[in-house]
Amino acid sequence: SQRLSFVKPHQYMALRRAEKEGSLTVRITVDIERVAALCRRQALRDGGDARLRSFAHTALRDGIQRLAIPSASRAARSALARTAEQCAMRVLEANLRARLLQPPRRGVTVLGVDPGHRHGCKVAAVDPRGQCLATEIIQLNDLRTKAQDLVALYGVDVIALGNGT
Repeated sequence: SQRLSFVKPHQYMALRRAEKEGSLTVRITVDIERVAALCRRQALRDGGDARLRSFAHTALRDGIQRLAIPSASRAARSALARTAEQCAMRVLEANLRARLLQPPRRGVTVLGVDPGHRHGCKVAAVDPRGQCLATEIIQLNDLRTKAQDLVALYGVDVIALGNGT
């Protein structure tokens, strides 16, 4: 049990994964009495008919329990998910940037692939001395088989992916 404000994005992602797999159930609990007291102070004034106050109190409690809390729980989970996904994308971007923007490696045959949907993927094989072995434009749906053929034909050691721009 932990306050929502203390849940870290990576913890929430792990909780969602475990919940999706059926390993656990995540619930947001709310102190209904505390919320009802706050609402009573804001909405209901003292005085008037006791039966009317009792009815209003019951209706307020029912509305909080049946409508407000489930709605607030969904909104909180949605906000947590959005924050967690944004954080995960920033981490992924930083990790990929470090990997994909490494300087060229010496002594290896490289297959460079620049993905493209509209005009096909540009592919080039370069030998360890930097000499171009082959260039091709391959449609995205044929990329896997053609790339495997080029890897086998030229003994490719490393595949470098471009960003498609």
